[in-house]
Amino acid sequence: MKTGMMGEKKQSRVRRCLQILDYIPELVLGITVMVMTIAIFAQVIFRYIFNSPIYWADEFAVLIFAWMIFTGTVVAIKYNEQISVDTFVRLLPPKVQTGLAILTNIAIFFVIVLLFIKGINLTEKTIGLKYPAMEITRGFLYISLPVTTPLMAFYLARTIIGDIRRFAKRQSG
Repeated sequence: MKTGMMGEKKQSRVRRCLQILDYIPELVLGITVMVMTIAIFAQVIFRYIFNSPIYWADEFAVLIFAWMIFTGTVVAIKYNEQISVDTFVRLLPPKVQTGLAILTNIAIFFVIVLLFIKGINLTEKTIGLKYPAMEITRGFLYISLPVTTPLMAFYLARTIIGDIRRFAKRQSG
């Protein structure tokens, strides 16, 4: 009896850790939005009020923008909120809609795998290039792909599994 309770407590801790980890993309997205907003605001103030631009601010904004875009994509995929045109799909029966969703998400999954591979290639190619004003490697820009795409794939796989379960229920019921 005690081992069952210990197993439940351990499962509960694991579930809690996963819930905390599940919140990280939103946290990172919020931080990137805030940092980019501050950097651009500071650039505008220094350029137009103090007549002394921050030379690295534009490069920094582009770098943060890439991270914001890909982290935002992780969050969109997590909640299955990616942009789609579903006017035609909504006219189809629910079973067909679910089947198309599965096929579409599998295609997106393969694109994410391709983005991961290309992100690694781009990071390797640009690791030696530096931003002129910030004097840091351009690899920081492109490494956003191999860092965020595994999360995209994880959340998309979770959606695909849920869709397959729904499809199986509709087939049997």
